[in-house]
Amino acid sequence: MKRSITTIVAVCMLVLSGVTALMAADTKLPEQTLYYGGDIITMEGGKPHYVEAVMVLEGKVIYVGKKADAVNNYAGETEEVNLKGKTMMPGLIEPRLLAAVFSSDRTDALPSFTIKKGNAADFTILEENPFKVDKKHIKDIEVAGVVFGGEPKMRKTKLIGGDKDTHGCIGSAGYRWCAKTNRCERPWELAKKEKFEKSAEAFDAFCGNKN
Repeated sequence: MKRSITTIVAVCMLVLSGVTALMAADTKLPEQTLYYGGDIITMEGGKPHYVEAVMVLEGKVIYVGKKADAVNNYAGETEEVNLKGKTMMPGLIEPRLLAAVFSSDRTDALPSFTIKKGNAADFTILEENPFKVDKKHIKDIEVAGVVFGGEPKMRKTKLIGGDKDTHGCIGSAGYRWCAKTNRCERPWELAKKEKFEKSAEAFDAFCGNKN
């Protein structure tokens, strides 16, 4: 009888351990978020340094580097955020601040945030890369959204064609009215063709637009 009780207890313990293992295997790992598909600028060393992907978990950066490595090395449910060509920078930065900094050619004056492992996942997502556009255009770069504490908050995308001006020019597609050519033009394309400075002021002066 004593042996039977011992056997039953052993079997119960074995079953219990098996159930515990199954429960552990079925438990979902904490959800993490992978950002990729755009210009991700880490500002490593105070300079623009680019990476393919950033992985975030519980409000912190847990990986910075190649997307493939992030996918292969970090198990668990992952929400993927495709930046679709937008630019992600560390910290919460307003484009007018960027314009002021870039006008002095001092990128080291940017707020001392970096995207690196262990840092808070606070980013600004811009429609354009301030390092790749004319300095005079930086203040006009739109903020597509922010990531605060690891949570993305994106602005609603404007519908192409939903912002025509009185001349029928579609601003969201980059067009502005030019009185001289009597048509809608993309300023940077016209500047290249007619060889004038790539700025709003130069475009208006060439086109004879009245403010």
